[in-house]
Amino acid sequence: LDSLNRSPLYLASAEGHEQVVQALLAANPDACLVFDDEGKIPLHLAIMRGHVGIIQELIRMKPDSIKELVNGDQTVFHLAVRSSRQHHLAFSIHAKTLASTNY
Repeated sequence: LDSLNRSPLYLASAEGHEQVVQALLAANPDACLVFDDEGKIPLHLAIMRGHVGIIQELIRMKPDSIKELVNGDQTVFHLAVRSSRQHHLAFSIHAKTLASTNY
């Protein structure tokens, strides 16, 4: 972890390194639920940067990650709209995933 508590998975998700993300998730799937000091998980950064393949992989690995709030008060949907990435998130989340959550 770096000085902001960002993991290698967090950094790979932010930079769009899809193969690295897949390898890191295979080694430790729970890493996608680790928050940094700014209250974000890897999914949040992938959404902010528009990395669709990584968004899909993180949600596939941990579907409940879409319930994790940014800084304790914003949903991934808020983040996507604020980042003008709502189409990336909509594309990435399938009806089956939404049906299995409490949204």
